[in-house]
Amino acid sequence: MKEIKIGNQIWSAENLAFTKDRDGNDLVLGKDYFYPVDIHYIADKFGLLYTWDAAKRVVPKGWHLPLKEEFEQLIKDLPIEEFASKREWPANCKLATKEDTLFSALPAGYHDEFFHYFGNYAYFWSATPFYDSGYAYGMFLHCNSKFSYLTYYRHYFSFSIRCVKD
Repeated sequence: MKEIKIGNQIWSAENLAFTKDRDGNDLVLGKDYFYPVDIHYIADKFGLLYTWDAAKRVVPKGWHLPLKEEFEQLIKDLPIEEFASKREWPANCKLATKEDTLFSALPAGYHDEFFHYFGNYAYFWSATPFYDSGYAYGMFLHCNSKFSYLTYYRHYFSFSIRCVKD
């Protein structure tokens, strides 16, 4: 897995695209993960979208799903201009202003019952639950905003995953 050092953390430099969990068990397409916009070859570039429960199982050994606090630190350590490169986002995107960036977030959108915002939003799961409510924290980036956001989402939503090295 490619990695990048940001501040004192080492992050995966690509969205995960694993169809097996860390113990080698198969994940179920349409239950645990989805292809962005339901197109198989897109996963080669954009990774897969995982439910929160699958996200906690798919991260490889030696890595972990980031905590809310690790995303907060990432947001402090990384200028917004380093989150998304112009090559992967729409030409009129306010977020992506440079050709190459450190984090290189990909706008894979998300899935609940349907696919949403492919090409304009990037969503990433954290390991931190929002109390005990069926929600968990995640970070998202929006094409027309020069900010990253950390908020909570339903567990059954499917997002991209970036990992932090143990």
